[in-house]
Amino acid sequence: MGKKIIAVLEQDNDKIKEISLQLLAAAGHINKDSNRQIEAVIFCSKNFDKTSIKSNSDFTLTVIEDDSFKNPFSFNCQNILLNFVLNTDTEIILFGDTFFGKELASFISAKTNSGIVTGCTGFIISDNEIKAKKNVYSGKAVAEIKASSSIKLFTLRFNAFSVAGNLVSPYEISVNKSAPQINNYLIKNISANNIGNLSDSKVIVAGGRGMTSPENFRLIEELASFLGGSAAASRAAVDAGWRPQSEQVGQTGISVSPDLYIAVGISEAVQHLAGMRNSKKIIAINKDKDAPIFRYADFGIIGDAMEVLPNLIEEIKNRQS
Repeated sequence: MGKKIIAVLEQDNDKIKEISLQLLAAAGHINKDSNRQIEAVIFCSKNFDKTSIKSNSDFTLTVIEDDSFKNPFSFNCQNILLNFVLNTDTEIILFGDTFFGKELASFISAKTNSGIVTGCTGFIISDNEIKAKKNVYSGKAVAEIKASSSIKLFTLRFNAFSVAGNLVSPYEISVNKSAPQINNYLIKNISANNIGNLSDSKVIVAGGRGMTSPENFRLIEELASFLGGSAAASRAAVDAGWRPQSEQVGQTGISVSPDLYIAVGISEAVQHLAGMRNSKKIIAINKDKDAPIFRYADFGIIGDAMEVLPNLIEEIKNRQS
């Protein structure tokens, strides 16, 4: 039996996240011509549907189960995961490039003195050597990075791998009932208007300074809601105090790769583009016909956001009714 590739999966409210299935697809790609064993690990409650985890490669599943893991926090999982890694013949660990994944990955990296590559968009496998691909210089170039430590950690960008082929369930499932090892935190669950999670949203509607005021972001939220997506913001909107930093997309914010990205009133193309250039389709709405964002958009609408968005929302309402 070869060394292990561990994929640290994610779920929310007992529902598997799409990034988890993509992590298993990446593990299968890495393992295509080797004899490593793929093992998925997930923190969840007893109500989680284990049959929702599928892959196009054979894999085993370790379920770390506790009712508090219905919405797990990274600091409640990190020591449990560390013990699991230290007691497993692990070579590669894959995480989602999410807040949860990056926090866990950095903890494991520090505790095991292992190399880590974040924001991976692909892998190159040759002669049993693995190199990670990631965008650099605001997405203007692609770097190939080799991790030479005995345990190699990678965080995977959303939509970097597609889930396709004949999907199979795990051939072995083990359940480890384990309570959180750190539980002395007071957590305030803030329910924001943002719909969904930016890192794995298939549709994102982002607003910038062109929204003119924080109150006008209700139009961004409403459009995102009708499209089944998430609301986001540019750095300018966040710096102005209009939106929380957790919604910021760009070089100094979150990097996303949705199927559809709608940029409304956003002009700072280079900084913002670094966080969303891997979107499959980009629609730009801006009253400045020379706004840099139009150079990268698949479709563009020249007009005032305060006029365009209400009409667009109304049209969507009519088509959905």
